[in-house]
Amino acid sequence: MKARQIVEEMDSYVPGRSQDEIASDFNLKKEDIIKLGSNENPWGPSPKAMKAIEDEIRSINRYPESQLHELVSEVARYSDVEPSQVIIGGDGADEIIDVLAKTFIDEGDEFIVPLPSYMYYEYLLKQYGAKPVYARWDLEANELDVDSIFDSISPKTKMIFLCSPNNPTGTLID
Repeated sequence: MKARQIVEEMDSYVPGRSQDEIASDFNLKKEDIIKLGSNENPWGPSPKAMKAIEDEIRSINRYPESQLHELVSEVARYSDVEPSQVIIGGDGADEIIDVLAKTFIDEGDEFIVPLPSYMYYEYLLKQYGAKPVYARWDLEANELDVDSIFDSISPKTKMIFLCSPNNPTGTLID
């Protein structure tokens, strides 16, 4: 089976190097490496998360609740929006971005992404025929150039990606 032409023409996604690779390349101890660029938590899971996993381990053979009514209601309350405006799902951000692309992106659509930012936005949406439009990240001030986002919006714009904290700069967007 032959892959779609756009997929064959794309460069491969290159994830960050593993702790083992970094330790070897720079003669470091693996446990001394904190990979902020991969959004890894150096302290491990919270005790509350581990307790929740432990409490549910015996039902791992069952499908979880699919509607997540309680979570949707709580997110809506916290965000001061209606529950119908809350979308929850996916195994991490990459899957959610993929679902959004499958749902909303048509060939020739555009998406706005500041540079530098998380490269997976571009990697994924190009597979659906979308074209990136690059907003600017003011590297000297280490902040998003918000005007460049507004200046980049066109009738073809379908999505705008704002990564906060930004990867790889770590900066929060106000």
